Amino acid sequence: MKWLLFAFYLSFMNQLPGGVHGHPIMKGQYLPKGSAPPEDKLFRCIYELNDKPYSAELVENCLKSISKNSFVQQAWVRRYNSEEGARIFVEFFVMSRLLTVGEISFAAEFKDENEETNLREWLNKNPAALRVGGYYTRDGESTTWEGIRQFYRSRGVLVAATATEILDYNAGKARLIFQITYAPKIPSRAAFPPYGNRCNDPMTYVNETQIDKHVPISYLEAKLGLSSNFGCFTTEAAQHDLDVLKSLPILENVDVSYKGKPGSREVYYKIKGKPLAIRHLTIQSYGTHASCVESEKEKLNLRPGDIYLRSAAEATRQELQEKLCPQPGNWTEVTEQDFPVDDKQVDVVFNVLAAPMPSLVINGIKIE
Repeated sequence: MKWLLFAFYLSFMNQLPGGVHGHPIMKGQYLPKGSAPPEDKLFRCIYELNDKPYSAELVENCLKSISKNSFVQQAWVRRYNSEEGARIFVEFFVMSRLLTVGEISFAAEFKDENEETNLREWLNKNPAALRVGGYYTRDGESTTWEGIRQFYRSRGVLVAATATEILDYNAGKARLIFQITYAPKIPSRAAFPPYGNRCNDPMTYVNETQIDKHVPISYLEAKLGLSSNFGCFTTEAAQHDLDVLKSLPILENVDVSYKGKPGSREVYYKIKGKPLAIRHLTIQSYGTHASCVESEKEKLNLRPGDIYLRSAAEATRQELQEKLCPQPGNWTEVTEQDFPVDDKQVDVVFNVLAAPMPSLVINGIKIE
């Protein structure tokens, strides 16, 4: 029956304006239903459609390859054009039976005896996160991953949370093991609901476009309370941030304005910084599979002695994260920290967090 519907769909699609004859570009999307698994290893064909001219044959072949998996109960496609007609979005719906979560565990070197208990209590605050006895879903797994990151971020620590997902469609059970890899301390941020208290007067927009090119924004954000959309506005907090900015010797001119009504506050920064020479540039690696070593800095465009430019620092961070530091099978995240020495020099540190990529086991078979 579903192939009859799909044939009807293909016939209908080919009659639409901007169809095959107009050669629009495809964009594949995955929409799991039930306890359908992650798509990145199993259903690569969805994303292999991206940026190719529309082809009904490629779409049909992808749908067939998805449907042949024994755990797939039903799969179907929905297609629609972008407003300008240059792109076709091809949505693949994949349904499987619901799996009950039998285990959620953590592989981590917990810093104190209450850390795991506190983490579990934290995750239980969010009804959308996975829980033992509930159903496994892709959204639930993503929500749990983000909840773990928020737990540590609120404590000023960056972590990787790598999931091993063991899905048994024959038994109707799911097990999840999150390996937690710690990185350096970061500015702590108040958690947003349901983990933190709801703010009655939140910051909803932060404008940094008039902070000049010499100012290391990550350094400023570490010292300010209202520099993100998670800040909660009060006149005292606003005055605190202004006093902090005016006390920093690396800044020449500071102007901060707050706009908007309660519930929709906006902050606009206009800041001029002093040119800072890079005294030291350091690469710090974290994680059992960290691969980026200090010698890599000799390959970077940003070097000791250069005048700090935010654009060059961001380009260097991306270069480390995307080209120099990753290894096959690893997930890599690079963050920047800046430590002004005085009003003329700054030390720049790039922290490289490396962790194994998520693992997926379906019906006892590891998916590579």
